[in-house]
Amino acid sequence: MRVLLAVIVALVLSSCGAMMSSHFEKRELTNQEITNLKKTKTLFWVNDTFTVSPTLEKLIQKSWTYTPYEIVRSEELPDYASQSDYSLFYYEKFRVNYGDAKFKNIRYHTFLRLTTLENYKNDGYLYGSFETYIRPNIIALNLIDMQINLNNKKKLNPYEFIHNKPEIKKLLKETLYVVKEDIEIHGMSLFNSDVEYHDPKELFSEYPGKYKVISKKKLTDKILNGDDFYLFTSIRSGNKQLLMVYNSKRGKVYNTLARTGYNFFEDDIANIVDGEKPSSCCCIF
Repeated sequence: MRVLLAVIVALVLSSCGAMMSSHFEKRELTNQEITNLKKTKTLFWVNDTFTVSPTLEKLIQKSWTYTPYEIVRSEELPDYASQSDYSLFYYEKFRVNYGDAKFKNIRYHTFLRLTTLENYKNDGYLYGSFETYIRPNIIALNLIDMQINLNNKKKLNPYEFIHNKPEIKKLLKETLYVVKEDIEIHGMSLFNSDVEYHDPKELFSEYPGKYKVISKKKLTDKILNGDDFYLFTSIRSGNKQLLMVYNSKRGKVYNTLARTGYNFFEDDIANIVDGEKPSSCCCIF
């Protein structure tokens, strides 16, 4: 049985124009593309930027079942370069500069992308991409979501608007979990990188369901235990805020950009239920 090589690759600095490429176009994967992927072994590429801790290794083992996998370091990659029966996850980081020299501020987009080794140079993320913090439990939830998309022959687009009504209906009967570090308040300027945290009672005041704040460790434990649960999380994406709700078994059930840009408030949380699509373009710069 061939192994899926999941590789988290090199740090790449790029211009913001690259983010608007056709790679994010919504499309279905072909039967041949899926067949090719299933024949591979996947590398998680470990380098100085992305390290695989014992916790992440356990979470990968728990959450990635689509193909066999292997964890490799950069110095080991040349051993696989000439082989076609591998696929890889690689880590990529885009730098975006705002302001002039005096008020220079840098925002980063961090992605894990999936492709085959033979397509790496031509199409960096043939099977999809997700923007993520380099945090083991969030990576694990994204890996689960990616596999669900692959089973549906769907290329993963990190900025696609998602409002899964049947799942949201189920969510309102369950508890929505949230980690404190995922409800940041950012300075009301692109040139202010100060970070504080929302008061959960205020932030969820217009949300009609139950919610509970948990620690990052508790979230990791829930994934490793195989619990079926819902999690709200957010990530600063350039000058926008990406808001998401995951189900630990069925993937992403809500995905949108905050209405006010790089911060989010009570009405954004209420919109998890309402499902109003943002009127603005999903431009992320």
